[in-house]
Amino acid sequence: MKEFDENIRIETDHLLLRFLEEGDAKAIFDNINHDKEVLKYYVTDYVEDFENFSLEKMIEAFRQTRKYILAIVLKESGEVIGNILQCNGTNRYMNTVEVGYAIGKKYWNKGYMSEALKAMIDLLFESGVHKVNACHIPENIASGRAQLEHACRRMHMPITGEQLLTIITEDLKQPNCETLDDFYAAIGYGGLSLTKLMPRIRDSWMKRFAQPDELPDTS
Repeated sequence: MKEFDENIRIETDHLLLRFLEEGDAKAIFDNINHDKEVLKYYVTDYVEDFENFSLEKMIEAFRQTRKYILAIVLKESGEVIGNILQCNGTNRYMNTVEVGYAIGKKYWNKGYMSEALKAMIDLLFESGVHKVNACHIPENIASGRAQLEHACRRMHMPITGEQLLTIITEDLKQPNCETLDDFYAAIGYGGLSLTKLMPRIRDSWMKRFAQPDELPDTS
């Protein structure tokens, strides 16, 4: 079991995750706390002026309680684009943890959040956690569902919810999407790129479920 390590550094394909630092304050302010649109989907306070913003007390609280709050950094540029955090600790009776996360809206729909979430979940499991939860804000689910339905109509694909769930879990093997609401929320928040996923969803649907009269005319 991996011990808590505030010097942790995790690299993924596009990201570096490391413990949040006070020097990240301006990036977190710009991407999260000073953006009301991002704060629709992330529970923290809006801050009007950077002079009134600091990460110092929050970082120290996470250190003292031995919980992770990690900066999400683009490897290529070194930009801090958001954070991902462990909302609660574990004890001898309960090894379930909830995670929270947010990134600046200009980084939405690029797959960064899914990449960071997978790395965070792997870290928590290695630390002895048995189950990881992430709560969905209803607006994310509704937004993701609306985007998907629009894309399906545009592609003339009458897919059902049951068919979509089969494709997500069995064909795409999309991590952290055990239910349709998980999938819709990831789209709505920007953690998954629908543009990249739709061709794969359509291919799987056509192979698995499409009736002859629903297949495109290739003659």
